[in-house]
Amino acid sequence: MQVDLDKTNRAYFVLNAENRKFIQQYPIGDRDRVLSTYPKCGVSWIQHIIWLIVRHGQLDRGARQSFDNYYIDMVGPKLLDTVRRDDPHGRDVIVIKTHIRSDRLPFHRRRTKYLTVLRNPKDVCLSLYSHIAGLYPRVFRLLEPLGLFRLYFWLWTTFSVVDYFQSALYYWRQRTDPNHTVLIYEDMVRNPRDNIRRIAQYLGDDYLSRLDKQCPDGDRDELLIDRIVRMSAVKEMKQFHGDDIHVRKGVVGTWRDRLTRAQSDTIDRKAELTWFGTELETLWEREMEW
Repeated sequence: MQVDLDKTNRAYFVLNAENRKFIQQYPIGDRDRVLSTYPKCGVSWIQHIIWLIVRHGQLDRGARQSFDNYYIDMVGPKLLDTVRRDDPHGRDVIVIKTHIRSDRLPFHRRRTKYLTVLRNPKDVCLSLYSHIAGLYPRVFRLLEPLGLFRLYFWLWTTFSVVDYFQSALYYWRQRTDPNHTVLIYEDMVRNPRDNIRRIAQYLGDDYLSRLDKQCPDGDRDELLIDRIVRMSAVKEMKQFHGDDIHVRKGVVGTWRDRLTRAQSDTIDRKAELTWFGTELETLWEREMEW
């Protein structure tokens, strides 16, 4: 199946031709899993949990690099080098990270397993801004006093390269598809244990069954599921990943520290307009309340 990525996903203007070609020709296989989600919805958290599941609760240098090394949009053909290095015997699943919607991927119609995370749009809006600010701190310090956030907010709600509201609606409609696992960020915060099981089930039966077994290193009398809950907490992740900009606060409702009432109402109106008649319009009532 050939898909013109430049036409089906406007976000591809930021990628080079080599990476676009690699994604078009990527030899998707039975070992592959695709982590496809809008930016700043918790994808790095998911990657950290997946690493712990696959590696029996062990973290190493590879885990520190995994946020970007499996990001196919950015690394392109280098992904294959990472897979060979991290799993030379080809025993484990390959979890590919992308910010491309699953229906816009060239291999979408194959029976690939997808996982996505949805998050209330107000926190997504603010978290994405903070992430970009972390990438270009000097520029943001200069432009913040001139109203940069107001400009960003207007662009995000009006001319976003990939509209979050449409993306969330698409994935919400896929939640009953057996090949799509759809998680809710706020539910992960409230109930990490059950969501870790859902992530393991997405990876495969062998990964799900190992959760209730003792960690193989024997350092602690601890089940793998208990270790993952402990080591995927934000405090533990920050200690391991240090100042990595992918790991921030991991809390719900930080938008209230920045958005004005008018900005909050703008997102409410867009959510109601886009999600009217679906359960999405009431999914985050508490989290989006002013």
